[in-house]
Amino acid sequence: MPVDPDLALRQAAMTRAQELSDAYDGLVPLAALRNGFQFRGRRISFGSFYKGIHRPKEMDGAAALTLMTAAEKLGRPRPYEDEIDMGGGAILYHYRAGTLDQPDNRALEAAHALQSPLIYFKGMAP
Repeated sequence: MPVDPDLALRQAAMTRAQELSDAYDGLVPLAALRNGFQFRGRRISFGSFYKGIHRPKEMDGAAALTLMTAAEKLGRPRPYEDEIDMGGGAILYHYRAGTLDQPDNRALEAAHALQSPLIYFKGMAP
C-alpha cells in the first residue's frame, strides 16, 4: 500500500482537532476552527467551511484532510444527507454534486486509496 506523503501534517491536524474537541466538550465553535493549526511553523487551514471537502494547498499528496457537514438551517435540509453508523463508527459521506471527476471528489478517492484518516466536522447549528 502506498504511504501518505502528508502523514505528519495529517497527524498535526488530528492532534489539534482533538485538543479543540477536548477544550470545548466536543462542540467546537466555528471561530476556533477558523484558526486552523500549526505545522512546521506555518498556519494550515482546517477548511473553507463553505464546501465540505478540504485539501489544504500545503499538502503534497492528493488526499483530502477534512470533511465538513453543514448544519440544518431553519426549514432547509442539509445539502447532503450524510449518515453515521453508530455501531460500526463508519460515516457515509456523499460526493460533491456534479461529475465524479472534480478535484474534491478526487481528493476523497485519494484518501480512500491511501487509507488516510480524515477529520470529520459535523455542523450542529447555523
